[in-house]
Amino acid sequence: MMLRRATLISIALLVVPAAASFAANITELGTAGSYRSYPLANCGQPYSAQIQGACDPPPVNDALSPGKKIQGHLERAQRLLLLARMPQARIAADQAIELDPRNVPALKFRARLALNMQDSETAWHDVNAALKRAPTDSDLLATKAELRSLRQEKELALQDATAAVQADPKNTDALYIRARMLKQADQLDAAMADLNSILLLDPTYRLARLLRAETHMRMGNFEATVSDTGVLINQYEREQSALKLRATAHYALGHLAEAADDLTSLLGPPGDVSGLAAADRFSRPLLLQRLLIFMKLGRRLEAQQDVDALLSNGGKRGMLQLQLFLRRNGFLEVRLDGERDAAMEEALRSCVMQDGCHQALSQRL
Repeated sequence: MMLRRATLISIALLVVPAAASFAANITELGTAGSYRSYPLANCGQPYSAQIQGACDPPPVNDALSPGKKIQGHLERAQRLLLLARMPQARIAADQAIELDPRNVPALKFRARLALNMQDSETAWHDVNAALKRAPTDSDLLATKAELRSLRQEKELALQDATAAVQADPKNTDALYIRARMLKQADQLDAAMADLNSILLLDPTYRLARLLRAETHMRMGNFEATVSDTGVLINQYEREQSALKLRATAHYALGHLAEAADDLTSLLGPPGDVSGLAAADRFSRPLLLQRLLIFMKLGRRLEAQQDVDALLSNGGKRGMLQLQLFLRRNGFLEVRLDGERDAAMEEALRSCVMQDGCHQALSQRL
């Protein structure tokens, strides 16, 4: 079965008691893609040198007993993972499993690593093999739920996620996986209950807070959306998903100046085309939205700067998108040729002055 691209998921600390002796820190993906800070070995080398192998841990001593060698390969795999060397970590995990194909910690580690590397077939094999020996392991059940979700087995995925939570009600990663599935199923109250539980257990769980903000938004709880996204933005200065979501919530609350500020944090100053503001197809709707807000606030100079940015960047495809938008909103004199001309400029300036265009623009955020 061909699976969709896997969501980044679970690489938990499994077998590395010595990791605390490492120097420095990195932000690393934990179970279900949550961001955690783990120690990072630096051995006095710049990060670019580490990626090239300057800090790789030594090979496992062949003179060790089989059990010690398995432990050594897993410790080495974890340390390589902390150095962002996934292929080498995979080799070390493979070596552990070659020594004992039924070793649960090794299978659990490789299942999560394989899923992170978009190898769902290996992940499925390993998680099922491990569950035969540890059928109530919460992490394994959560990983299997994620794999079932990727296979579009939604009911079974939710059953596995629930089993994972029942096996360990404090497993925040299992709660997150289930909350995400519940939100996708439009069971918002149940999703919110899981997200509240996660953030009581771990207030730093980034993706859970972002998902709770999105769920609040779906439920029309705009003030709560602003609150949760504010926490994320304070922790991560350019948290793009949170900035966009907070701008949406501010707009819904009528806080136009605050919405404009958040959009400016995302897009850069009005008229600044050095980044993605005008050229990127994901940013252009946000630029249109900010233009509208500037007009509503009477900040016409800044609105004009965004008009100029829209008209001078984005290439032929960007111009066609803008022309199509204008024609759909009644400006039939605009040609669909991807070229800037006087009729298009006048149409865009007229559009931002009309309520109909205001409504259409407001749907783009």
